[in-house]
Amino acid sequence: MSLANLVIDGNVGNEPETRTFQNGGELTSFRLGHGQGYMDKQSNQWVDQGTMWVSVVPQSTAAKKVIPYVHKGSRVVVSGRLQQRFYRGNDGSERYALEVRAESISLIPREQKQQAQTQAQSRQPAAGDPWGAAPTGQDEGFGAFGDSDF
Repeated sequence: MSLANLVIDGNVGNEPETRTFQNGGELTSFRLGHGQGYMDKQSNQWVDQGTMWVSVVPQSTAAKKVIPYVHKGSRVVVSGRLQQRFYRGNDGSERYALEVRAESISLIPREQKQQAQTQAQSRQPAAGDPWGAAPTGQDEGFGAFGDSDF
């Protein structure tokens, strides 16, 4: 039974797992953790309300192509249908699980602190670099458009 279409982002909680069935079919899945909380305006502090975990099962060809690049800890955005699946537990009781039948999966790159510092430093010209020097306001004749004597 399909409940809703949704888009959810979060961190992958385990390496994607592929199960093969006797009929030759395969099913790949992974767990996605979505942190929940809110910003308390009075204390200006983040109030953590735990993590919601949901199983993700890639359905489309596009979603399946991304799986080799998805690893534990990867940050992803998943879009698809939320579906409730019933199954029998080892003790014989009937249980259910919520799954996202993914139509698309997108990786979100993580920016490292070191990477951010490197980028900031690369914006500064190196000492003695004539091409990185700030403009002096003088027309040096190169690239001075509109100042020619045509």
